[in-house]
Amino acid sequence: MNTPNWNSLSAVELTCGMIMCLARQIPQATASMKDGKWDQKKFMGTELNGKTLGILGLGRIRREVATRMQSFGMKTVGYDPIISPEVAASFGVQQLPLVEIWPLHDFIIVHTPLLPSTKGLLNDSTFAQCKKGV
Repeated sequence: MNTPNWNSLSAVELTCGMIMCLARQIPQATASMKDGKWDQKKFMGTELNGKTLGILGLGRIRREVATRMQSFGMKTVGYDPIISPEVAASFGVQQLPLVEIWPLHDFIIVHTPLLPSTKGLLNDSTFAQCKKGV
């Protein structure tokens, strides 16, 4: 659903929060703690600093996500067939072809409309090109 200017900041914050939850395994750690099985070593998580965020679709919300995640020291790479590499660079995103993004990112966010050209964008073949754990 495309709702320009409606809840944009909420979408940005939710996306950033979900990335942090993935990095720190917060849902899994919470469930483990509730079950009385806290294993600190298992839930150390990973720091975002130095990690790469792949962004598919570089619209308004994703630009804000990129800026916020860069404040954690993340490198941001992205793909969007519509915007120019210069525009992407203006908000700190290195625009790359999709085939170059898959092996680089530690985290990926996909914000594209479901079109014939985007349907099946993520599949076994693309995940096989990603870093282990993505």
